[in-house]
Formats: sequence, C-alpha cells, structure tokens
Amino acid sequence: MHDTLLSIILVVQEAEATLAGTLARLSALLAGLVSDYEIIVVDNGSADRTVEVLQQAVAEHPNIQVYCLPTAGDRDVALIAGLENAIGDYVVLLDPALDDPAILPAMLAAAMEGNDIVLARARGPVAERGALRRLLSGAYIRLFRCLSGLDLRQDAPRYRLMSRRVVNYVLQHEASFLVYQVVPVAAGFRKTVLEHEPLPASAGGRAGSLRAEVSRALAMLVSTSSAPMRLVSGLCLTAALLSLLYSVYVVANYLFNAQLAPGWTTLSLQLSGMFFLLSIALAVLSEYVIRILHSALRHPPYYIAREFRSASLTRELKLNVRHREEERPAPLGAGRGTV
Repeated sequence: MHDTLLSIILVVQEAEATLAGTLARLSALLAGLVSDYEIIVVDNGSADRTVEVLQQAVAEHPNIQVYCLPTAGDRDVALIAGLENAIGDYVVLLDPALDDPAILPAMLAAAMEGNDIVLARARGPVAERGALRRLLSGAYIRLFRCLSGLDLRQDAPRYRLMSRRVVNYVLQHEASFLVYQVVPVAAGFRKTVLEHEPLPASAGGRAGSLRAEVSRALAMLVSTSSAPMRLVSGLCLTAALLSLLYSVYVVANYLFNAQLAPGWTTLSLQLSGMFFLLSIALAVLSEYVIRILHSALRHPPYYIAREFRSASLTRELKLNVRHREEERPAPLGAGRGTV
C-alpha cells in the first residue's frame, strides 16, 4: 500500500446501467492500493437515473465526491471541473467506458519511481463511431503529427496519471480544457508509457456531435501550436513570390512579344488562386481571433449545479494529534469543587 492521496476523476453521462458496479470495483481496488483516496465523479448533464445511482453510491461507499453539470457539454470541460476540485498528490483521468482500472497499481508504482506523468496507451485501436468519424479522426491525427510532431494516440493518450506539479501546471492555462492533453507531455516533465487492453466502448453517449468534435479539434490545434499560422504565412509568402515572378513574366512578354493575345483566362486564374489563398489565411486567422476573444471575455467554462459526497471520508477519520489513554488531558474543571 502506497502512503499517498490518490484522486480518480470520472466523467459519466447516462451511465446508470454500469456506474454502480464501476464505483464498487474502484473503491475495492483503491482501498488496498493507497492509504487515502477520493473518487471524483462529474456527471455531464445526464438525462437518465445516473444522479440517483450516484446518490445511492455515496451512501454505500466512502470517499466519493459528485459534481453535477446542469447540461451536457464538452467532456474535456467536465474533466477540468473534476481536476480543479481534486486535492490528491496524484490524479488519474479515467474513462470508465474505455479504460481498464486494473492497470492503476502499475501506473502508481511508475509514478512513485519519479515520473510526473504516466500514460496508459491502449494496445489496439479504439473503435470510432461511424466510417466518416473514423476517416476524419485518422486524418486529423496525421495532420496534428505533421504540424506538431506529436501523435495523439501514441504519445498523448487521455488515460493518464499526473502528479500535483503537472496538475498545477495545466490549471494555469486559460484554456486548460483544450491543452491538458498535449501541453504537459510536451513541457518536459518526466514521463513513461504503459500499455493496457482497452475495454469495449459502452453504448452510452460518449461521442458528441460531429460538428462539436470538429470545432474542438480545430480549437485544440490552434491553441497548442503555432504551426498552422506558420503554414499560412509560408503559403502567403509563396503566393507573393509567385505573383512577383508572374509580374516579371508579364513585363517580359510586353517587351519581347509583339503579338500578345488577350490574357483574360490567365488573369482570371490568377485572381481565383489569390482569393483562394486569402480565404484559407482568413479562416485560420479567424480561429485565432476566436480563441483570443474567449480568453478576453474570461467566461468560466462550467458551473456546478449540484454537489454532494460520501457521508464518511477516510482522511477525516485520521486525527492530526493522538494521545495514549493515560496521557489524555483531563476535562476542563475535573477534580475541582463546584460553587
């Protein structure tokens, strides 16, 4: 048993069928693994009986804290809600639908060896919903690897254990719900990677809408790397150079070609190409402007609608000062006469 406080963060949504068993297994595992622990459950606006199951769980198991978001939103925002309320020396981000808790002892042992980040990578590919989602996901991962040099599945899986230093580092960022997956891994913290067998994905609504996923992917790309802007700058410089060379070509034709045909087609192609590049540049710039706008407004990404916890917490049963029975101080006024 490790003498540390371990925080486990679960984000659940419409998981009434499996949640009770998941919490029971986690409680049993953690009770024999660490001297103290907390299970932080963030309900992401469930519309079924998930909250009722959580209320029953906190009555049956210790060290469970529940935060209920009023409406379903981005899963990463819900994760940050749990991260900001975790007090453990080490924090684990765990998806109960996909991640195997059996690897937690190995992850904690690796952290005790001095690793600030322990990544748990699935041995096989995790199935994505729908052919279009798989296609877009694979294309985005390849694009992200080309621009940043980081493979999101291999180098930055979401299932991870982080030390308190890493947690504090993540929470310093304005858009921590966007950068938590990538920034700590690229920041130079000591890390190691373990492998585990992925659990079959649950039928509950884990995946959000395709539009929301694409929007989040673009936001994470422009928030964690300046490579897209550098690419646009390179395209604009290349277009400017080509325009300059084309102007030299036009002047040369004017000086040396006596029979110059009308250049309506060439001019039209040039204008269309320039407007295409300008549109791409404006699209990427607009993403950066949106991120700047969100940072300037400083709206909180979430708020807690309800909060409840277990009736007993292990850490509250441990006194800071203990006395042997014969050394206990006498009650005030004991041994004195009364007036």
